[in-house]
Amino acid sequence: MKSMKHTILGLICGWVCLSATAEMTVSDVVARQQWPWKRHVRLDYVVSGFDAATPYEIRLAAFDGTRSLGNVPMAALSGDVSPVRNGKHTVEIDPMQIPVLADEKLVKNFRVEISFAVVTDAEILYRIYDLTKQPGTVGHFAFVTENALTNGIWGTWERDVVSGAASAAIWTGVTNDIKYATTHLVLRRIPAGIRKVGDPLRDYTITMPFYLAVFETTQYQYALMGGSTNSAFYKVEGAFRPIENVSYNQLRGTTLGAQWPDSAAVDAGSIIGNLRTMTGDATFDLPMEWQWEYACRAGVINRFNNNTANQEGMFLVGRCKENGGQIYVNGTYSVPGAVGITNGTMRVGGYAPNAWGLYDMHGNVAEHCRDWYVTDASSFTNDTQNATAAQAGADPKRVLRNGGWWAGWWQPCDLRAPNSADKVGSSNGFRVMMAE
Repeated sequence: MKSMKHTILGLICGWVCLSATAEMTVSDVVARQQWPWKRHVRLDYVVSGFDAATPYEIRLAAFDGTRSLGNVPMAALSGDVSPVRNGKHTVEIDPMQIPVLADEKLVKNFRVEISFAVVTDAEILYRIYDLTKQPGTVGHFAFVTENALTNGIWGTWERDVVSGAASAAIWTGVTNDIKYATTHLVLRRIPAGIRKVGDPLRDYTITMPFYLAVFETTQYQYALMGGSTNSAFYKVEGAFRPIENVSYNQLRGTTLGAQWPDSAAVDAGSIIGNLRTMTGDATFDLPMEWQWEYACRAGVINRFNNNTANQEGMFLVGRCKENGGQIYVNGTYSVPGAVGITNGTMRVGGYAPNAWGLYDMHGNVAEHCRDWYVTDASSFTNDTQNATAAQAGADPKRVLRNGGWWAGWWQPCDLRAPNSADKVGSSNGFRVMMAE
């Protein structure tokens, strides 16, 4: 379609009744073709009467006069696609992405009908929070559905990236925009189910889906969460590298935050406490230990989550001593405190993701988990069971998962270690989770 002069001659506004009590209205609708600058059609509108707790996604049907052009694919849309909330919105439509228009040169009576669909929890693959905006404000929260992702609206994506792992569509384009490692926080939905964890392997049941951050928390994000950065690796790409030198106590606090699993509360002013306030979601926390491994494996029972077990496999998924974590000189590796400014950690998302689109679950930094460490955890078989301080022994410690940049390539999915709640280290970081 080379020309679309006189394209917008009419616009019909419609909506679906989403509940018996909803009084939804669409007003102030203006449609303009962006010609001669580009072929896109800009659609501005205002909605009111939406239930603030319900996520909605826009749907558009296109017509040329009375001739139906079919539903507008998500790949043709940009702007405020999801979530749609009360207020003013803008959507741009690329007509060339509507299949039946691909070979037409002129559409004289192009119009669209607007409707809105309720998005269920199971349809949301990713949740995105803008850490620079207040809860409830425009742009503070967005979600990515599989429909939107696989229609290309969020950029690049892949499906079934790991042979022998869970089948899933993942958003690879999340690594192409630095905001998702700095001002924004992106979390992936982890489905409920029964999968293998531990050493030796055992069945473990996740009874409730949850969301886990796709990246380890970066130094930039940590500062937005109110943290005082004391990273060992800040001189090169420091904003995009994971924060380290943080303790469990700094993350959850030393009073309320020390009560897990008796209570999920955290201290006001702790990092997790600040994040709960910033997002408006009180379920943000560190992952439980076996949530972490369940998510790391994504169905894989091999050493690494890309279903490999050799050094070359580890080099594909994470930073370790042998692939840049330390310096190799005269037949030996440097001690951890003597690495160069480009050694140590790697910027998040620099290696291949697992089958659920999570990055750096091997290497880079060890990650704090919520639970107490017990040597024999074989009796824990579902996410309603948590070790107590008494079970953790006379000198109870919390759990670290993963290895880190300083350790060798052997860092398997089941790697775990005890760590004192007040201890920091240049290989100790974290990623966050939230409940569905």
